[in-house]
Amino acid sequence: MKTPRTSRPVASNLGLAVFLTFTLVLSGAAAQAAAAQAAGGKPAGGSSTAGTAAAPGTVASPQAATGAVPAAAASGADATAIQGGGMPTSFRGITLGMSMERVKQVLEADTDYFAYQGDADVSLLPSKNQTLIEVVGLSYVKRAFFQFYKNRLFTIILSLNPDRMDYYSMYRQLVAKYGEPPVLNPQAMSWTSETVQLSLERPLSVKYIDLTTFNTIQNASTAAKAADDIRRQDFLNEF
Repeated sequence: MKTPRTSRPVASNLGLAVFLTFTLVLSGAAAQAAAAQAAGGKPAGGSSTAGTAAAPGTVASPQAATGAVPAAAASGADATAIQGGGMPTSFRGITLGMSMERVKQVLEADTDYFAYQGDADVSLLPSKNQTLIEVVGLSYVKRAFFQFYKNRLFTIILSLNPDRMDYYSMYRQLVAKYGEPPVLNPQAMSWTSETVQLSLERPLSVKYIDLTTFNTIQNASTAAKAADDIRRQDFLNEF
């Protein structure tokens, strides 16, 4: 029987560092992707050749040791699952838009790639309404991060094991499925639809982001900063 654990009140240093890095990287990548998409007049990833484009919801992942997805992941998906518009939205049955409780169930069932420890792996983030599940990985996965906004999954970050997987193999796999990346720089490459961004970043991580939720968070942050600026100026005007 598992010993009950309580949620960590604040994200670990590693989890917080990943969260902050993700926010900074995504802000720049999203802007580049938007520009590329506007220039091309179609969603990123649309240039892939016939027969290689992935259907919505397909999984870009290392080859599974068993090839099997846990039974818990194959049924009962949340009705709020994100539509990827040609980009993948899930890994091993964990899908963008899922509730936190559903993600916990899938993690607990998938003992091939995740050493999930229950609520001990759950942390609150400093940002409002955001929570992080940070899990030690197994086999090809070194560590995994699942970020939630208002109890819905909007980011999946998989840090891969460099002893068992390499950047070039992941690059070839993703290009074969989604075409050459519209956004490419020394740190990362990314493919973007209207709703989802998929990126491969150095040294070796794969990220899935629900852009609708991310943009909602960014807009709320911008509005909050604007309101704070007004309050600050009002205070200064008192002198």
